[in-house]
Amino acid sequence: YAFYGCTNLTEVYIGSGVTEISGSAFRDCRNVTSFTFSENSSLEKIGGSGSTSSVGNVRVMSNINSTADPAILEIDFPEGLVLVGHTAFVTSSGIKRLSFPSTLTWIGDQAFRGLTGCESITFKSASPPTLGGSGRWFESTTCPIYVPAASVDTYKAANNWSNYASQIQAIPS
Repeated sequence: YAFYGCTNLTEVYIGSGVTEISGSAFRDCRNVTSFTFSENSSLEKIGGSGSTSSVGNVRVMSNINSTADPAILEIDFPEGLVLVGHTAFVTSSGIKRLSFPSTLTWIGDQAFRGLTGCESITFKSASPPTLGGSGRWFESTTCPIYVPAASVDTYKAANNWSNYASQIQAIPS
């Protein structure tokens, strides 16, 4: 609850020394519009139970792939991230694009529940991350899930990933 209810908070910068964001750290920070990761980020874990639950129009930009269009809400998680906890972004329905690093190994149950306006999700890892709990980490049945071309069948066959088999396809070249 480090910044719980900070309605005057509009921009967040996660520095290179931050390794974990605990649950509810930015809960009810409804005016956050910019969330930036350090170029040499060491972020490994984003806690569950709403670490960014109820954050308003969060637009996360990393130095890897940022966008200049404020109407597009995008999260490009930095390399080094290994875990996204249960319900970590449970109310973040406005996110349009997600990109996960090759280091991600686990996504908690319902981590992105409410993600309904999704346009694309990209996984850079050849191995699918473990999906915790029921394996239902987001709700959309139409959002494309892009993975490395050589890993499409691996993702489709992985435990709990079969729920999304029709959405899994190769990263466009």
